[in-house]
Amino acid sequence: PGFSSTGGIELQFQDQTGGDYGIDDFLGNAREVLATANAKEAIGGSASTQFTAGAPQLQIDLDRNQLEALNIDFQEALTTIGATVGSQYVNEFTLGTRGYKVFLQAQGDFRDSPEDLQSLYVRSRDGKMLPLGSIATITPVTGPQIIYHYNGFRTIKMQARQAEGFSSGQAIAAMNDSLEEAALPGLEGDWIGLAKEEIAAGSLGALVFGFGIIMVFLTLSAQYESYVDPVIILLTVPLALLGALSFIAVRGMQNDVYVQVALVMLIGLASKNAILIVEFANQAKEAGATLVEAAKRAAEARFRAILMTAVSSLVGFFPLVIATGAGSASRRVIGTALFGGLFVSTVLSFLIVPVLYVVIKSLEANFLQKKPPTAGSDGSSGNGFNTLADGSIKLAGAGADSAGDVEVTFPTQTDNENLI
Repeated sequence: PGFSSTGGIELQFQDQTGGDYGIDDFLGNAREVLATANAKEAIGGSASTQFTAGAPQLQIDLDRNQLEALNIDFQEALTTIGATVGSQYVNEFTLGTRGYKVFLQAQGDFRDSPEDLQSLYVRSRDGKMLPLGSIATITPVTGPQIIYHYNGFRTIKMQARQAEGFSSGQAIAAMNDSLEEAALPGLEGDWIGLAKEEIAAGSLGALVFGFGIIMVFLTLSAQYESYVDPVIILLTVPLALLGALSFIAVRGMQNDVYVQVALVMLIGLASKNAILIVEFANQAKEAGATLVEAAKRAAEARFRAILMTAVSSLVGFFPLVIATGAGSASRRVIGTALFGGLFVSTVLSFLIVPVLYVVIKSLEANFLQKKPPTAGSDGSSGNGFNTLADGSIKLAGAGADSAGDVEVTFPTQTDNENLI
């Protein structure tokens, strides 16, 4: 509701000069824009307009000099013609319980043909009734039946459809290029309907995808209490994007809103595999394994679990890939993107995630984690003995359960001499 009943993209071609162009010039330039658009591959000859200026009309010209000579008011003459041939609202009255509106209008038999205007009379300023036919000239002409306005400007509505193999965004770009090439100064285009909504929401796809990445990153950061493990996991998302866009391109499909929905879904599907490997690798590392051994054990241990979940998901997505019937186009697009993204990310995750784990964890150990203090940095010799200034030796406590430091005093050379 509220959008076009014919589909495609719609454009309001507006005359923003305030009437500098006549209706014929305006329509002529609109046809030039349409011809330019139809020559582009993205439009494929589908651009058109339903606006015409060939409706038969009668143009009534009043001789102002003769009206002034006969002492007839110009506005009075126009009111007479409008009220007789057309209609004029007079007032309203109530009869019984119903209200009625009163319009002044000549009967149908007296306004069937142009010659009936010759029998009309208009009252002059001095009260005389003078025939209107002596001061009016009737000329048959052609013109638009209705002149539409949009945002206060005269407008001609244009419609177009994207050609086969092209997206609606490419069709919109082709129409914009046609306006720049063929439109006269002061004549502009304004998109309406679904095209306007598509342009307004054109950048929302990347924004939604970015927010999805941020939400997954924050969730994993809270789970692992680390900002490094989520980075390892989210680096598998580009693998899913590669697979999804590759399968879409191979099948000749367009990157439309359904593909964008699939890409957002693939953030979670691709991260799932990496989560299993990273989680098991962290456990192996805590058990004493090196980074390489932990990554290797994790990939081997989680191979079967990842493969089983991936295969079950791919089997579930495959009916969408080969969907038929009503609405199958959207199902094929989203199914192809999901199937390709999950397939490629699953295969490559076994090769890339362990490598990423070793590389990023090594960088974390070298640059982010604090190094343990070296022996003797606090004045000790590194063997648990501290030599004091008076020559005594202090034994450091062995640990938290130690009763404290023990101070042992050995006789010095001076003491020995005194004893002798």
